[in-house]
Amino acid sequence: MKKRLKRRPSFLSRLLVSAVAGFVVGVALEAGAEPPERTGAPPPAARPPGPTVVVCLEGTPTGGNTQTTYTPGLTRTPRPVTVSTTGTFDCTLLLGGPVGTPTLTATATLSGGACPQALDPAPPQTTLTWGPNETSTLTLSAPKVEAQGPRTVQTFSGFVSSGKFSGANVVRTVTYVTADLAAGCASPSGLMSAQGSATLIFVKLF
Repeated sequence: MKKRLKRRPSFLSRLLVSAVAGFVVGVALEAGAEPPERTGAPPPAARPPGPTVVVCLEGTPTGGNTQTTYTPGLTRTPRPVTVSTTGTFDCTLLLGGPVGTPTLTATATLSGGACPQALDPAPPQTTLTWGPNETSTLTLSAPKVEAQGPRTVQTFSGFVSSGKFSGANVVRTVTYVTADLAAGCASPSGLMSAQGSATLIFVKLF
């Protein structure tokens, strides 16, 4: 029976969120600090708005899991494989409130997909759908894959090329259970699907 990850984000994801959050809060506070008053000095120029930081953790309605499918399944022998990924997030401004529950969709075709290579390659286009008429298009680099004990973590980095939060830098992480991946790759049909826990972080400085 296939193991399923808990809905809570991984320790690595929580650590990443905390580290980025602490850094950006420091930048925001420094940017918003008022200079000391000087007698006779002209009033300070208006400051631009601070950074926009959005933290997205997987949530309803999918139960907090990224779903990736492989057609045909990934095996040890390279062959053309289509990779499709979906996931739903709860997104919140770091210095504000909720901003939405977007759904991520991405599709890519590998000319020579094989285990244990790219589990979720950076497709030409990754789309976040926030609502009927609101999307974000993400341009992401090929993922960095690291085995961390029982977990395999993929980290993507890039930017929002169009739509909501256009121009923001973005980091996406997906954490899989290594044993599940190994079992799928060893099966006769290959790795047909993988389930992981993901986070998204948007940072835009104005």
